[in-house]
Amino acid sequence: MENKYYKLKVNLRILYVLNLSDLFFTKILLAIEPTMFKEANIFLAPVIDGALPYFLKIIVCGGVLYYWYFRSKESNEKEMKISIIASRGLLIFYTLINLLHLFNIILILCLK
Repeated sequence: MENKYYKLKVNLRILYVLNLSDLFFTKILLAIEPTMFKEANIFLAPVIDGALPYFLKIIVCGGVLYYWYFRSKESNEKEMKISIIASRGLLIFYTLINLLHLFNIILILCLK
């Protein structure tokens, strides 16, 4: 069980970094070509130009991941397995988003 707890901890830390890099790359794309790109997240789209996205990504998202991590200490084997599967799914999702952002940045820079 301790090994699964460690795997979840690593997954959540990587997820936090990918979440922050998503905001970073989104800001870059919006700065480079604001007419070509838009924020797809319905919660961040109205406030993407202000400081609120940083608060949401750094504090709120970090708090949720922190809660998930420490709440998992009380979970049984089945719940831990579900947490690991969910965290891996989110890792795949955010990895694909970040790769798409990188591809778009490289493409735009090459076309300019």
